[in-house]
This record gives sequence, C-alpha cells and structure tokens, in this order.
Amino acid sequence: MTSTQGLSLQSDDQYTEVGELYREQRIGGGSVGWGAKAALLIVDFQHLYTRGRASTGLEAVENTVPLLAAARANGVPVAFAVVGYEAEAVPDDHAWTMKCPGLLEARRGSEASSVDPLIAPIDCEIVHVKTVPSALFDPTVRDAFRSAGVDTIVVAGTSTSGCVRSTVVDGVSHGFRMIVAVDCVADRSKPSSDAALFDIDTKYGDLTTSAEVCAKFTQIGADA
Repeated sequence: MTSTQGLSLQSDDQYTEVGELYREQRIGGGSVGWGAKAALLIVDFQHLYTRGRASTGLEAVENTVPLLAAARANGVPVAFAVVGYEAEAVPDDHAWTMKCPGLLEARRGSEASSVDPLIAPIDCEIVHVKTVPSALFDPTVRDAFRSAGVDTIVVAGTSTSGCVRSTVVDGVSHGFRMIVAVDCVADRSKPSSDAALFDIDTKYGDLTTSAEVCAKFTQIGADA
C-alpha cells in the first residue's frame, strides 16, 4: 500500500513537520490494508463536475476507466454516487444547498446529474442519487456492499476535499477499510486536496494508485 511518503503533498515541509508530530503522538502510521472482499465506489463523477460549469476536469475520470474495467473483469462490486435533487423536494433550510446553491443545478434525471459517459454504469451497478456530501451517509450503498460481503472500499471521485473525504470518513465510521486511488480523485484546489489526502492517510484510510488497485483486482479475479 502506498503511503503519502513520496507523493506530491509530501514535498511541502508543513506536512513533513505535522507528520512527525502525529507520529510522536501515535496518530497515524498504520495501514488498513485489504480485507476479505473489495468494492469500487465512484463518487460524483457526473457531468456537472466533469464537463459542466463546476468541472474538476477529466484527468481523474480517464484514470478511473482502467480501474473500472479491472473491477468489472474480476467480479469486484461497483457502485456510483451522484448529487441529484428533486426541484420540489428541497426544503428552504437544506443546509448544504444553502451553503452551495449551485448544487441545485443537479436535478435528478438531468445531464448535470448523469455519470460521465467515459465510465457509464451498466445495468447491474448501483447508481445512488444523494443530497448530502457523503456517498455512505445514506444506507443504500453500504447495505448493498455489506450484503455482498464487502469490507474494503476503493474510492475514486470528486472533490477530494469534499465528497471524497466525507465518504471516506463515513466509511471508516461504519467499519469499512477505506482506500483512495490518488490518481482517480480530483479537486479544484491543490492545497485543499493535499490537506484532505494527508488527513485521510493519517487518520482514516490508505492511499494507493490505480495501477496498484488494478493489480489487486486482477489478483482477486485469479483467486476466485
């Protein structure tokens, strides 16, 4: 499992210093590793955030294409989460849309809320439409994964500092081993992304690359 050591965020002295402080206080330093069964969860790679007004770009989506193919080829469960709202069902005091009113552009069934065509879901895959940051706050995905015997979730998606981070925190809170494929996540802000990845690696999950995840998925398929 790749740690943040050697990743781009470690070139910043502040993370080196904080990392040393955390280690002295026995915060971080461990690894969740791979459990008995893995799944892939792709968060908010929908048109609004890949090609639309609030785009974080396509590079991470493109890096997710082989990851998704490896999951499908080797029997790894896959789920997607997208932001989507019913126009008449959003209360005036809905805190997240009060803070980020642009979210309301993602209407259920609209292009803005549709998964990017580069990684379009197939019929057997869950597409969870959410109205909160975390893809695991609602029981839909986590219950489906639990029913399939999943204990390890690999996360790709956007934004790293927003919905990806909150998904990882909720995942570990519900007892899953959380792993982030760092080249398959995106953010508008490098400082925010670096801070989120540092926090995830230190406290909540493991960081790795899509190549390493693909190799693991291939091993899973061979062992099945």
